[in-house]
Amino acid sequence: MNNKTNILLKLPKNLQSLHEHEEKNHNKSVKHINTYPALKEHLDIVYSSLNVIFNTRFYKAQTDDELTIQALGIRLFNSIVSSLKLLLAGYYQSSVMIQRDILETGFLLDYFSIYPPKISD
Repeated sequence: MNNKTNILLKLPKNLQSLHEHEEKNHNKSVKHINTYPALKEHLDIVYSSLNVIFNTRFYKAQTDDELTIQALGIRLFNSIVSSLKLLLAGYYQSSVMIQRDILETGFLLDYFSIYPPKISD
């Protein structure tokens, strides 16, 4: 790396320390998950669901309703990834707030599957 790149990558000491602590928490969390098969299985399910959501990006929406559902899928994907990152870094309360949004978005998608005309309302 050249000096210009090194300057851009420097963070204030407190922020760098915070990042290092988050990384330690992340590593501890992953090690803990890997020691319990049930936790690892849950994480595998989350990973699989993310793959399903991610692969829907190739679908070309043919109606505004489909586009709305795709936007909710993008929201779900981003929320799940953010929540997991916060959870593994030790920010449990922030993670749970996003998990609540994930749950509510799931309820909304379920509602739309029962009452499709409500999507455009």
